[in-house]
Amino acid sequence: MTKKFQVALALACISVILSSGFRPSVDGDFTEGIKQWSTESLQQVSTQMQWMTDAATNQNQAEMLSAFHAARRSYKRAEFILEYFHHSAIKTHINGAPLPQVEKKVADMNVLEPQGMQRIEELVYEDEPDYQEIKRLGTDFLNHLAAIEKYHQRINIYDRHVIEAIRFELVRLMTLGVTGFENPGSDSSLAETYHAFAGMQSSVEHYATEAGEKYATEIPGTFKRGKQQLKGADFDSFDRLKFLNEVINPLYQMTLDIHLITGYETFEEVNRSSEPTTYQARNIFDEELLNKSHFFKASVEDISKEQIDLGRTLFFDPALSFNNSLACATCHEPEKGFTDGLPTSASNQLGEFVDRNSPTLLNAVYSHHYFHDLRADRLESQVEFVMANPKEFNIKPYELSDKLKKSSEYVALFQTAYPGAKEPIQPHQITHAIAAYVQSLSSWNSPFDQYVHGKNPDLGEDVKRGFNLFMGKAACGTCHFAPTFAGLVPPFYDDTESEVLGVTTTNDTLNLVLDKDPGRAKNGKTPSATEFYELSFKTPTVRNIEITAPYFHNGAYPTLEEVMWFYNRGGGAGLGLDVPHQTLPPDQLGLNEQEIGDIIAFMNSLTDYKSFLERPDHLPDFEGIPELQGRKLTTN
Repeated sequence: MTKKFQVALALACISVILSSGFRPSVDGDFTEGIKQWSTESLQQVSTQMQWMTDAATNQNQAEMLSAFHAARRSYKRAEFILEYFHHSAIKTHINGAPLPQVEKKVADMNVLEPQGMQRIEELVYEDEPDYQEIKRLGTDFLNHLAAIEKYHQRINIYDRHVIEAIRFELVRLMTLGVTGFENPGSDSSLAETYHAFAGMQSSVEHYATEAGEKYATEIPGTFKRGKQQLKGADFDSFDRLKFLNEVINPLYQMTLDIHLITGYETFEEVNRSSEPTTYQARNIFDEELLNKSHFFKASVEDISKEQIDLGRTLFFDPALSFNNSLACATCHEPEKGFTDGLPTSASNQLGEFVDRNSPTLLNAVYSHHYFHDLRADRLESQVEFVMANPKEFNIKPYELSDKLKKSSEYVALFQTAYPGAKEPIQPHQITHAIAAYVQSLSSWNSPFDQYVHGKNPDLGEDVKRGFNLFMGKAACGTCHFAPTFAGLVPPFYDDTESEVLGVTTTNDTLNLVLDKDPGRAKNGKTPSATEFYELSFKTPTVRNIEITAPYFHNGAYPTLEEVMWFYNRGGGAGLGLDVPHQTLPPDQLGLNEQEIGDIIAFMNSLTDYKSFLERPDHLPDFEGIPELQGRKLTTN
């Protein structure tokens, strides 16, 4: 490393340290100072990435790495503000996952190749870096960063923005930062989390002082505790559960208190649009963190008990299928976590089966897309797909409507659930009622949930170790994101991910054959019709996984031990199969038998289904239709 570069880099690092948190400007305008500081941070990132690009031109890997990490630290210090105002641009061009993306909100399908700091990190750590590609990516990065900086200089920052940005960042640090999600090429995630954490401190302390002595005292102490835990921590041994309980959740609660005490307007008070998150949660595992109405795409407060009860009755009624052989509950039994225990679910023909495994419906509402291949965008659409499927209900909406009208009891139930309707039992009422019931299946009271809310102090040591492994060494939490432990992406929860795992057709470890189900690539939606979505399937929740065997989209693996074996060896690619677009890293995790057992113990601690075992008292009568008299639900 040249002496000139060493001096420049040292000065840059000193600048980062001095600007680790914002200090108020001379005129006391705090938010204007935040804007100036975050703009200067963007400029620091630009300078350091230019050095990295120059080092790539000179093929100097040592200088390239030093400059790159200096840029990452500068970015992380101001991340909470930059992500809040420029989330979409940053995800696409600056700090998104190193995977191809389909550009959103454009007329044609435009595939964006991996770019930004996470992709660059993969390349700069290679034994023989592709300096030309790094230089190209670095140049593109600088151009996009310049556009963000230009826009950033025009924004207005208000006090509520700063506090909201801090609360989103706390979620980000717990769900993405300490899990290693953003550092595919290095082990620097905890060091970067430290910089991001420290970058918020002065801003939080400013508002804590406004809120009163209690917060002015407790906030600095909590930040000190967090920095002590993070500083110099080892990735594999870092106690993430301790960090959650002693640092993240206390700060998350106190920042809400501060916001309310200081009287600054909240998001809900100034914005009528429906967002994936709400602002009143005091714990990142609160059910209130996620806005169910946003995912349901209608106000759940407007759903009546009568509609939910009607939906439950319909859910358990085989009369919904053309030959009265299937109900929703046939493939979604409450006692099995609303799955059916089969590799692939039974069809409407005896002895025949549908193509895929039955996913749980518990917490199903918390998603932007439904089914394994993400083909449905609404819960009602999910019901409509099942009705239309020749292997499932195989019935047209108006046919089902006419069929149910032959039951005076159903007519009365619909009139009670949808008073004022021009006519009873309209097709959209059927799908709405079933969706209303499904959205009510919110599972947030597992032993682990009780523990993080301080209601269950006796969580087993194996479960605690399992959580730390799940969110750390085993990398489970980089796809199964907290708090849903599914593919719903934090901290804004505005996307639902799918993954290419290279799943095999069976669990026969001696004869491994890749399952060629195309998954998302053939879901009928234009943005998915691309080669990197071949074999891609929705990331399911691991909540209630204890009772939802067998696993994967094809039900090929009967036990969690076998699932862990598959992941521990790097998925299909790690097992030697040809999986060109596998998103799961093919590297072996090196988990031993006890670690695997601990992870399973943690996943089992997420079991919470007994509140949803209620079935309808009886199924409505159909006058004059013998085949529907005395019908009962057929389960597996």
